[in-house]
Amino acid sequence: MTGPHRTLRLSLLAVCVLFLGFFCKAKFAETLGISGMLYANGTPVGGDFINLWSVAQLVLSGHSGQIYDSAAFMAFERTLTGGDLGLRLWAYPPHSLLAAWPFGLLGFYPALAAWSLLSLVVLWFGARRFGFERLEAAIIVLSPASVLSLYYGQTGNLAAGLLLFALSVRGPGAAIAASLLSFKPQTGVPAAGTVAVPAPLVGDCRNCRADHGLGRGCLPAVRDWRMARLSGRYAAVAGSA
Repeated sequence: MTGPHRTLRLSLLAVCVLFLGFFCKAKFAETLGISGMLYANGTPVGGDFINLWSVAQLVLSGHSGQIYDSAAFMAFERTLTGGDLGLRLWAYPPHSLLAAWPFGLLGFYPALAAWSLLSLVVLWFGARRFGFERLEAAIIVLSPASVLSLYYGQTGNLAAGLLLFALSVRGPGAAIAASLLSFKPQTGVPAAGTVAVPAPLVGDCRNCRADHGLGRGCLPAVRDWRMARLSGRYAAVAGSA
């Protein structure tokens, strides 16, 4: 890494750290009013993570049928939090429950910490496997997008890490990453398409910046890929989300 390039990356990293500091300062007051799982304004700590944890609790208690029943699902969340969280849905395919249920073995806050750490670890390793250097991967992990994804309990960090991994390898590793990413169909379907394209047509995505000046990735042709049939309840929930 040359001098000017390293200076630019260090500057970007400094901006990310400054943003993180200001963001923590701005949100600190909210933590003082936390009661149970809720902030003083009635919104859940960890944002949408409450949905994942609620799903895990329903699976472990043998009531998974309520997950795709919107009214029953929201009623269950009210019993957990003691507050009305408004419209809440689990708009992920049924096979996502296989990944969600282990978080129900932990209390809410330990589960939230585990989810946040897992998301960052997957994002870091995905970026490194794709070809980003350590400093660049640190910028990605500390970026405002990553911080906001953590704060609002989103799946963005996990999905981004899996996508980077799926695009960086060929063979079983890519297939596994794309399969895991199918919990988010709008990203998993294109990722599965790239795995299906023969390697000579795709090339090495990690070399795109050096060879074509296209940045760290490329947009290979996506083949038609059909998802397995989802349950009728999931289709109804996803359509109303």
